[in-house]
Amino acid sequence: MPREPEPTGPEEPRAAARRSSWARSSRALLVLILVVAALAGACRLGGPRRSTPLVETAGRLTWSLAAVPGEEGLYQVAIRNPGGAAVSLAGLSLYLRAEVTTRDEFPTVSAALLLPGTVQPGEAVVLSVSLPTGPLWPGEFEIAVVVDDPTGGETLVVARTPVRPGGIDPVPVWPELGTVDFPVGDPLLVDFDVMVDPQSLQANLAFDPPVRFTLTAGPPDRPASFEIRPAEPLAPYTKYRLMIGPGLTTASGATAMGRPWAVVFATGPADPAQSEWAPAWAPDGTRVAWTARDSDGRICLYTGDLAGMTARVRLRGVAGGVPAWSGDGRRLYFALRERGGLAVGQLDLDTGQATTLIEAEDLDGCCGIRLAASPDGRYLAVEANLGAVDAHSDVCQEVYVYNFESGVLTRLPSEGLTSILAGWAGDRLLYASTYENFDHAHHFRYDLFSYEPGTAVRETLLPGGQLVNVGGFTIAGAAPVGGFWTWTPRNVGYRILHEAGALYVIPSLADPFIVPVALDPAEGRRWLMALSPDGTLIAAAVVLDDVSWDLILIELGLTNETAAVSQVTPVAVGPGSQFAPAWSPDGSRLAYLEADGRAVRVLVFTLVSGETAAFRVSGP
Repeated sequence: MPREPEPTGPEEPRAAARRSSWARSSRALLVLILVVAALAGACRLGGPRRSTPLVETAGRLTWSLAAVPGEEGLYQVAIRNPGGAAVSLAGLSLYLRAEVTTRDEFPTVSAALLLPGTVQPGEAVVLSVSLPTGPLWPGEFEIAVVVDDPTGGETLVVARTPVRPGGIDPVPVWPELGTVDFPVGDPLLVDFDVMVDPQSLQANLAFDPPVRFTLTAGPPDRPASFEIRPAEPLAPYTKYRLMIGPGLTTASGATAMGRPWAVVFATGPADPAQSEWAPAWAPDGTRVAWTARDSDGRICLYTGDLAGMTARVRLRGVAGGVPAWSGDGRRLYFALRERGGLAVGQLDLDTGQATTLIEAEDLDGCCGIRLAASPDGRYLAVEANLGAVDAHSDVCQEVYVYNFESGVLTRLPSEGLTSILAGWAGDRLLYASTYENFDHAHHFRYDLFSYEPGTAVRETLLPGGQLVNVGGFTIAGAAPVGGFWTWTPRNVGYRILHEAGALYVIPSLADPFIVPVALDPAEGRRWLMALSPDGTLIAAAVVLDDVSWDLILIELGLTNETAAVSQVTPVAVGPGSQFAPAWSPDGSRLAYLEADGRAVRVLVFTLVSGETAAFRVSGP
C-alpha cells in the first residue's frame, strides 16, 4: 500500500530545498573523500598515528592498490621503498580484504599475499592476487590492503580503494536479498543505477528453476527500474534464483554489466493465510488437529493420533485457519464459508456431525477467523477479520466471546480501529485493542486487556498504547507469563511490508510490565513464535543463511526485569520450510508444519528423545 505524504506547512518548500542542497553537498563530499582516499592509498603513510614497530615499518614504505583492468577480481599491490635504507618485512604477513558492510549476508573475504623479506632502497615490489566477487555481492564495496604483525598482535590498513566490479549495479527492491514467504502472485521489482536496454535485459534474465516471465517498466517514480512478472504461478515454499547475465548493457549500449548477478528468494504459501495454520493440540495431548489443502486443492480438517502417528480427514471444504478443541476434547471448532462471509462451525468427533455454531451475519461478514476455547469449556473466543479499512491500515478486527450455555455472542469493547485475540489465561481472556490515539504511519499502538466472561468485567493490564506493532501473541499455559512479537513496516514501492521484529515477554499478569528479549540480530529473523507451557522455552521459525524457515528452540533466562537468551537449539533445518510451532499441553512435544513445494506435512518433535515423526494421512 502506498504511504500517503505527510502534511506540509509554509516552511516545507524551503526545508526541502535545504535538504536537497545538503544532499548534493553530501554526495559531492563523499566523492571527494573517495578520490582523496584513492590518492592517499598511493602515498606514503602519514598523519598522527600511534608509533608502534608495525606503524614505523609500514610508514617507511609507500603502498598502492589497483584493480587490473578487464580482469574480474584481480588486483595488484605495489610496495615501494623511497628511503635510503633497506626495510625488513620479516615476520609480517599481507592480505587483501573485501569489506562488504551493507548487509550481514556478505561475510568478510580475504586473500593472502607473499611478502618479500626485505625491500631495498629505491626498489618497487608488485604483488598480484585474485579476490573474486560473487553474483550476490553489491555493486560497490571496498578492498583494503592489511599488514599483520602476529607477534605484536597488531594489524594495519595501508591502502584501500572502492571497487565497482561491473558497469551496472542492480538493486533488488522486491524481493530483497534473503526474502522468505514471497507471495506467489507478486511481480519482482529491480532498480538499476543507470538506464539499461530492455531487450538486453530480457536476453540476460533467467529464473532457476526456470519460469517464463514478462518484462515491463517499473513505477513512474523509478525510471531505471523494471517489473518482472512470472507468466506462470510460482510453486509455493520453493527457493528461486533470479539471475542477470554479465552481457546486460546500458540503454546506449556503451557499458556492459560485466559480471553475473543473482537474488535468491523463497516463496510463501499459495494462500497467504495458510502461513499461520498451526496445528492445535487436544487438551489431553494425545491428538492434534489442523487444516490443510488436499491433492484436489480443497481445504480439509484433519485429526492425528499420536499413538500411531496416523491422521485422517474429518471434513472437506472448510475455510482454513487454526481449529480449536473443546475443553473435553470431544468437539472441534473451525471456520467455514457461508454466503456473506465466514462462520464458525463445530464438529462432534464422536458422531461426525458438523453444525454451524455462529452465523456469518453475526460476525459482520468477516473474511478471516481465529478461535480459542476457554479451558473450562464454557466459552469460545473469536477474532473476526473484517478486512481493510483505509490506506493506512491492513485490517479491522473485532474480538467476540460466545457463551455455549446461553448461545449469546458478545462483542468485546474496543476504543480504536482493531483488536487482537491473545488467548486464555485460566478463566480470563487476554486481548489487545488499538489505542485511541494511534498514528497512521503503519505504527499501531495497543492497550492490553483482561476480560472475564462470567462477570463481563474488563481490566486494563497495559494502558497508553504500550504495545506497538503487535504481530502476534503467545501465552504460557501453566505460568503467569505471556509474550508477543512485533513487526516493522518497510516501504518497497508498491506496498508496505511487515517484517518480523522484536520479541517481548510479560512476566506477570498480576503486575504486568514489558520486558524485551535480548535477541541477536545476527542469529536471523524470527517469526511465528510459541511459548512453552512453563514459560522457559520459545519455539520459533527463523531464517538466517539459507532462504527458508527453520525451527529453533530459544531458552529464556527470565528474571523480573530481563529476559536473556541462554541457549538456541535447532529443531528442524531445511531444505523445506519448518514453521508454525505449537506446544503440547505438558510441554514435552512440539507440533509444527513442514512445507516443501506443494507438499505440507505436520510433524511432532519430542524434546526428551530429540526424535521427530510425521503424521501419515490415511482413509477417506
